[in-house]
Amino acid sequence: MKKIRSEIVLLLVFIFGTSLFLQSALAAAPVILSLRAVSGVTSNLDSSNNYTTTPSLSASTELVIIALDTDVPSVCSLSSDSGMASPETTVSTTSHSFSAISVSAGSTTHRYLQCMDTATSTNTAIYDLVIFVDDAPVPDIPVADLVAGTYNDPPKTVTITSEVGTVIDYRFILAGQDFDEINFCGVYPDNCVQDDDNSVTLTISATQTIRARACDYAGSLNCSDPTLAEWAYVITSTTFTVTPSAGANGTISPSTAQTINSGSTTTFTVTPSSGYTATVGGTCGGSLVGTTYTTNAITANCTVSATFASTENQVVAPTTSPAAGTYSSAQSVTLSSTTDGDTIYYTTDGSTPTTSSALYSGAISISSTTTLKAIAVKSGMTDSTVMSSLFTISTGTGVANVSAGADKTVGAPTTLIGLATGTGLTYEWTKQSGPGAITFGSSTSATTTVSATVDGTYVLRLTATDGSDGTAYDDMTLIWDSAPPTATFDSFGTTDTTPQLAGTSTGSPVSVNLYIGSATYTATLSSDGTWTAGITSALTPNAYNVRVRAFDLAGNYNDNYVVLTISSGTSTTTTTTSTSSSSSSSENNSKKIKNTSKFVKGGDTIVQTGKRFPKNAKVLLFYQNSNGSYNAPQMIKTDDDGKFSIKYVVKKTPGVYNWFAQDYNSGTRSWSKYRVK
Repeated sequence: MKKIRSEIVLLLVFIFGTSLFLQSALAAAPVILSLRAVSGVTSNLDSSNNYTTTPSLSASTELVIIALDTDVPSVCSLSSDSGMASPETTVSTTSHSFSAISVSAGSTTHRYLQCMDTATSTNTAIYDLVIFVDDAPVPDIPVADLVAGTYNDPPKTVTITSEVGTVIDYRFILAGQDFDEINFCGVYPDNCVQDDDNSVTLTISATQTIRARACDYAGSLNCSDPTLAEWAYVITSTTFTVTPSAGANGTISPSTAQTINSGSTTTFTVTPSSGYTATVGGTCGGSLVGTTYTTNAITANCTVSATFASTENQVVAPTTSPAAGTYSSAQSVTLSSTTDGDTIYYTTDGSTPTTSSALYSGAISISSTTTLKAIAVKSGMTDSTVMSSLFTISTGTGVANVSAGADKTVGAPTTLIGLATGTGLTYEWTKQSGPGAITFGSSTSATTTVSATVDGTYVLRLTATDGSDGTAYDDMTLIWDSAPPTATFDSFGTTDTTPQLAGTSTGSPVSVNLYIGSATYTATLSSDGTWTAGITSALTPNAYNVRVRAFDLAGNYNDNYVVLTISSGTSTTTTTTSTSSSSSSSENNSKKIKNTSKFVKGGDTIVQTGKRFPKNAKVLLFYQNSNGSYNAPQMIKTDDDGKFSIKYVVKKTPGVYNWFAQDYNSGTRSWSKYRVK
């Protein structure tokens, strides 16, 4: 059974005449610092003393406790009589809690509040507290498929889902931000998203906390309790330092220390001067192919050291007979060098040979797949480069037709499906190259999941081995791309009911879609990232919050919301960088919105208010971002007088920012702005 929603609206009404009269009459009256309603959970009222909560109730009766704080010792009274003739409860000191009030679901009751300074006997105004308990059903709280906790293999993905028929509101709670349960998105709108679906998938790349609620915006406007759906994700990443160095007669690039994630490899370009050859050592380990040195997986701080020797007096590297290759039987391999009087040393375990390795004295028998490496040395000359030859011995029925599958571009864990033919096959997936660490679900299965820690291009190899050590392999390219693309356009107004929209994109999207109401329009993309889209179904005069979604080849997507205004009068335009708003039939200047201050600094709190809106009606609030676009709208309700008020903490760079309030039903708007210094 769904929980009962208790919406407690406490509306302050001064019953004395004009504000001028009140200012003089209350000059010495105690100041009410805060006013709270306790209903299942404790929450401060907003700046208009509106309060909404959704506690879990066992019956259709809600117990409400009115509590307040004053700036001086006071006697405060609560009464059901507007004249305060017979107070039902009187309490003193600066912190006051009144006894419980029983309110039946679906009903409204009034309580009247007045405080008196005990030192001066000066009274405050009488406040009319309107308490309403709504018994409409509340959506179930959203659920997440990734449990909260600590993860050291970013990025992670989490899908938050609510019941069908609702939509998800979610926000990121950043360090130092208090959570406002009343104005879910109003205090920090830059970190809040109102989605248009009952499921949203997010990428978690850094430590952050997410809080979400499910809302029935199409019906009762009820929302689940956001304090019950919070997930804290702590992302850790261990890194190590790889320090390169190069001797004379050559270079290594990059030449500065590199910070590498644990388990990842990195590459350096080693370039010898003309007439010199390169040798790479150090504590990282790795292999030099051509001029590219690829380290082993980094598990500690380590070094890569390049040295360069002249080729004018260098021993010629050994050669093998027969040559490296695949054979169906054991091979007797001989080594030779064209430098007279040299000595050859070799290894068969894949390690780099030195003068401490096995001394070559005769043919080497190779009966299983082996990597043979050798060097030739001679006193007074530079040692030869390392010869490396792979001998694959396949004496069984053979392994063939190895396939690692098609190349892929993804941004989330994906499945690789490998194939091979042969008898008694075993498999091994390995990473050949790429900027980060690769995680296989099962590296010894032909079919496995795979994920990467860093965006970039990876080469993955599937090796198949038969019962007689016969091997074959195939490589595939995995492009890991977890960063979503973006697309947007400038907000504007027009009288054209089928306008042509044009915008820009970043991140190489393969598709850009625009959503206006229930209609979807697919944009035409250009190679420079610009796009155009024609609106083919005529729009009625109104302000539309257009959702612009960009998709990339990996399946990542990102949404931007931009305001498009269709008016029935003369065409006017308001761009997102404008500091003044246009006037059209969709705007109603009789609806006034304003800020407590027109000039603020980052971190300041301002109060934004509106009046002359329909009573107890839905209003959409749109806030401009630093990049000129607008956030998804925040939905609020006006009070019995058609007013609203919200708090807003400024988190923007210096500049002028617009915001506007739109009547949910009529679409009429009222604009305001403020300047961040």
